[in-house]
Amino acid sequence: MRAKRITAFGRRRFMFELLEDRRMLASWSGDISNGTVWSNTEVQRIVGTVRVPAGATLTIQPGTVIKFNDFAGFSLNVDGTVIAQGTLAQPIYFTSLRDDGVGGDTLGDGQMPVYAGQWDHIQFNIGSAASVLNHIDVRYGGASSMGQVVVNGGTISLSNSVVRDSASDGVRVVNSSPNLTNNVYANNASAAISMDVAANPAIKGVTVSGNAINGLQVDAGTIVGNGFWNDPDIVYWIDNDVTIPVGSTLTIGSGQVVKFGFFAADLIVNGTLDARGTEAKPIIFTEARDDSAGGDTNNNGAASLPASGNAGRIEFNDSSINSFLEYVEMRYAGSASGSAAVVITNSEPIIRNSTISNSGGDGMQIIASNPVLIGNMFINNVLAAMSMDLMSDATILGTKFSNNRVNGVALSGGSLSSDRIWDDAEVVYWLLG
Repeated sequence: MRAKRITAFGRRRFMFELLEDRRMLASWSGDISNGTVWSNTEVQRIVGTVRVPAGATLTIQPGTVIKFNDFAGFSLNVDGTVIAQGTLAQPIYFTSLRDDGVGGDTLGDGQMPVYAGQWDHIQFNIGSAASVLNHIDVRYGGASSMGQVVVNGGTISLSNSVVRDSASDGVRVVNSSPNLTNNVYANNASAAISMDVAANPAIKGVTVSGNAINGLQVDAGTIVGNGFWNDPDIVYWIDNDVTIPVGSTLTIGSGQVVKFGFFAADLIVNGTLDARGTEAKPIIFTEARDDSAGGDTNNNGAASLPASGNAGRIEFNDSSINSFLEYVEMRYAGSASGSAAVVITNSEPIIRNSTISNSGGDGMQIIASNPVLIGNMFINNVLAAMSMDLMSDATILGTKFSNNRVNGVALSGGSLSSDRIWDDAEVVYWLLG
């Protein structure tokens, strides 16, 4: 065995010839220089946190194996650019030093157990640009609970790749818009993908299995700028309230499935919600246990079934303007605060050709509002299909009711403060008292 030591740009690089497979071993720590190439003739060992500085490019050859020292908390931080263009025949591996399945028995210590969380993550920071990851296999990382691949303001394309066996999320997206195409997310301890409310990833061609959440988990909070949930190949999952602020628009694309993970998770519209599906590809809001939409997102097979009131609600408030729900299905909601699946307060959304079903309360509650409701269906809601106070004057056309406790509009009692026109001939008005 022979060794060579090289020191440059704050890094140390050691090279050893491995007798087991005649591969060389290169060890890395610190900043690397522009133009560095990680060769597939060497196992690239990460012995300290490695950084690709701003303006620098790291190129990784097809078939290269990168191994991180186990349980040392090391990561690959990218402020510059990484070009990792593997192929179907020669993927690029990011894995634990203990992983003898690729690159051989690097430690020469026989088979050691390999499992999630043995190294940290790959992170693309603000300023990082034009990184390309194609045909890579990332596994056994995610120790910091940030995710195994973290896009923190950087610009990347991740395609034809496998992200698996992370101790946290597979991919974490923060204030970024990465392109994630034709990837497999498997056996990650948290979500396949997660994002904050400032992120707008473009996601196509998703395969998910064995993740705690087989979908895209969205952080609670207030959306920054305009949001676009238009990635129908993956389910969006919200655990707590997401708010659309005044002046912002959340656009939800046709065919998108959005699941509420907990009762307390509401979608609160203070700005604009533009959710327009099509007859062939409706937008579906439902609860986490509803496997009929978007598959087994909560990863428990048939162990649990959806039930009325298990999802949060959509709430249109007095500052909301120009909101649309068209070809939308709202299922199993209505109990976040004991009211309705859709709550309209001093607002005028247009809701057309949509279905509200299995609410734990009313299907829709209208308070001091004049919404336009055309061609909608209300099915199997525990209380009224719709409830309305005497300050409201909704336009209701082409409505169908089935198996609601009140198949019509339940009116609250009180005194009219001004003229109202209730001329919706297809609707029964039910005076509650």
